[in-house]
Amino acid sequence: MDQELRSRNPKIIACGDINRTIKRFLDELHQARFPGTVPLLLIDLDGPTAKRAAVEAAKGLATHSAHTFWMVHTMEAWFLAHPAVLDGFYGKRVSVHLPSSPPDEVVKPDLELYKATKKAQAEHYNKTAHPPSLLERLSLATLRRVFPDVERLVQKLST
Repeated sequence: MDQELRSRNPKIIACGDINRTIKRFLDELHQARFPGTVPLLLIDLDGPTAKRAAVEAAKGLATHSAHTFWMVHTMEAWFLAHPAVLDGFYGKRVSVHLPSSPPDEVVKPDLELYKATKKAQAEHYNKTAHPPSLLERLSLATLRRVFPDVERLVQKLST
């Protein structure tokens, strides 16, 4: 994304599904495998922002909210916040087919992105193949502006 985060050099560990990821995070809090570091949890909320407190309580994260960062629904919400990137990546005007609501309010961002690429007669969005290339093209400044947890995460990494 941007140099701002690269200079902090965080160690990113992919853990799989949400339950396994949370377990690994909680284990790391109680039995640090990386001494001198503070684990941060970055996960998909898989629903509207209003659902956040209930998910944190149900998953045992309420006391760890300062170290928990949500990508709102899924990474596709981040992609929807970058219409010009989508147009450039797909080589077609995908953006004219995106929902008009703010990306963090779109119920199924992955489905909306798939529908937009289909309507634009572009290569259909592929959840496995396309994200690595799309993530590299995103603007951190845009993500910070649109998604409050991205701003929180950058602030946390900057301290």
